[in-house]
Amino acid sequence: MGLHCPGARTGAFFVHALPASTSSHSIVKQTPVKAKAPTVAGEAHWSGYDQYLAPRLPSYQQPCRADLFDQLFVSHFIESFGFKESTADNPSSTWLDKLALFITSPSPTLVKNSIRAGSMFFYGSLVDDVSIRTEANKWYLKALHGLRCLLAQQSDVFSGDIICSVVMLAHFETTAGTSGEAWFQHVQGAARMLESGGPASCRDGFLHQLFRHLRLLTFTAALFKNQQHVFSSQEWLTIPFEIHSKTAFDEFVDILLSLLPCLGAASEMITSGDEGFSILKTKLTMLVRNIMSQLHSWWTKCILSASFIEANAGLWMKMPNDTFQDLPGDPEHFPLIPYMDMPTASLVALYDAVNVIVLRLMSLVSKSAHLYEKRIQRHVRSILLAKKFVATFPSPAASRGSVMVKLPLEIARIWSPSDMTLSPRNTSPGLGFDGQDNECASSSAPSRELFGDVASYVLQRYNPGVSHDESLHEIPFSAVGCSGSLNIEFSVVT
Repeated sequence: MGLHCPGARTGAFFVHALPASTSSHSIVKQTPVKAKAPTVAGEAHWSGYDQYLAPRLPSYQQPCRADLFDQLFVSHFIESFGFKESTADNPSSTWLDKLALFITSPSPTLVKNSIRAGSMFFYGSLVDDVSIRTEANKWYLKALHGLRCLLAQQSDVFSGDIICSVVMLAHFETTAGTSGEAWFQHVQGAARMLESGGPASCRDGFLHQLFRHLRLLTFTAALFKNQQHVFSSQEWLTIPFEIHSKTAFDEFVDILLSLLPCLGAASEMITSGDEGFSILKTKLTMLVRNIMSQLHSWWTKCILSASFIEANAGLWMKMPNDTFQDLPGDPEHFPLIPYMDMPTASLVALYDAVNVIVLRLMSLVSKSAHLYEKRIQRHVRSILLAKKFVATFPSPAASRGSVMVKLPLEIARIWSPSDMTLSPRNTSPGLGFDGQDNECASSSAPSRELFGDVASYVLQRYNPGVSHDESLHEIPFSAVGCSGSLNIEFSVVT
């Protein structure tokens, strides 16, 4: 036919082995089945070659092709998070361990459909197979239908497998991006399901594992929506960890959740009048200093740990946090963290991004905020290096890592645009990026997400030559006007 051979195809792919309906009808018409008189045993003897034709099963009894590939899809999905294989001394205890069990056991249909949809679409994107992604979309629709039917029953308490289903639907949207709000709705819905049981229900078992994973997703959703969340409250920061101590990851998420009230106070202070300004400034000063102290303490323990991301809770809690004499707010201190694997690099990039936000907020409470410019630039460069680092890993880890560093990159773009050198922006369907270049960071219409209005106010009013008290009210908040929406989503580890 003169067609160019595309070469060998690697990876798994679907093959539709059933004949087309039109051709099957023509065969039936051309070769009608004729049976002889039945024997005493009641058997029918078929004439000609028709005796070799097996009877066709009804379409609703055809075996599901996805069943044969479920383990393949789920294993690649789990592998993408970059966790090392657990050992007897340090057994794994993440929510991912349950996925293979759910998909092979007689679990509810909603659970299987959601796991299949999320893992199948991830694999289809990984190998760039349209047929697999199309099939995953069908399972996603089935899972959505099952979820709607469940919610229509107005249940007040949800089991771990149902919450896991909603989490997997969120991971599906991370890659597929069917709509701008779907990811947020799934994450917020899963969080409300956990909230309905109270913090005490998340202290042990599968709900505890889901809670640890969902906290970071919830923080990301709240950050992009400029909202506060109940997971930032003291009872949700402490009660779920009364049985199992916090790991390095858990303590870092505590810092992230504490950032939400800090940003909320900054936004409130900017829009307040002269009457409440002093009180809000005092509150913001305390919150900023507290987060800087937490970041410094967490960094100290990470430096002293050979592999902090893999350290169990017992080892992590024994790490000292007062070994170094430098102060948390020292502008000359560059608290960077080395990394050798994808999960650590992704977490370090987010650590750098939080430092960028906190150091920018210093300009609202400190006269010496300009002294932190070099440190901010250092953190931004660290984020860019982490992006390049995770891209060097083989799939599927590189695919997951590229998604995980998008939040730090977006934070750097909004909160320190002059230090960003990536162009064009790295887009992803599920993350809702508009594909514009980074030059848009200096646009007169800042983003609403990630408290972009606060970032724009800080960047516009920052002037090293003007004292803090004189310049704080120079730019009215209304002049920082916002328009547009990024509708971004984000997927993370454990």
